[in-house]
Amino acid sequence: MPITWPDGSLFGTICVIDKKQSDYSDVQLKILEQFRNLINADLHMLIDYEEIKALAITDELTQVHNRRGLNLLGEQRFKDARRFSQHIGMVYIDIDNMKQLNDTEGH
Repeated sequence: MPITWPDGSLFGTICVIDKKQSDYSDVQLKILEQFRNLINADLHMLIDYEEIKALAITDELTQVHNRRGLNLLGEQRFKDARRFSQHIGMVYIDIDNMKQLNDTEGH
């Protein structure tokens, strides 16, 4: 039985292998179908979760990290720097009259 991603592309299959020829009852086939449907539903939830997570950490207009995204990214970079004994730096840019630009062009 095929298992698919929400877009319909193939993720994998459920295969039953017996050492001898077997005829499966309708009940057994229904159980396999339900198992496949559960896996398909979990894959759909995984995709939905990733989309929601991306929405939560990016600015809708600019598609760059918002404050929450920068915090998560910063935490990961600090962990990586400690793990690999690396140095990191940060650049902060302050743009004059940004409020006027935001007010006229949008945030």
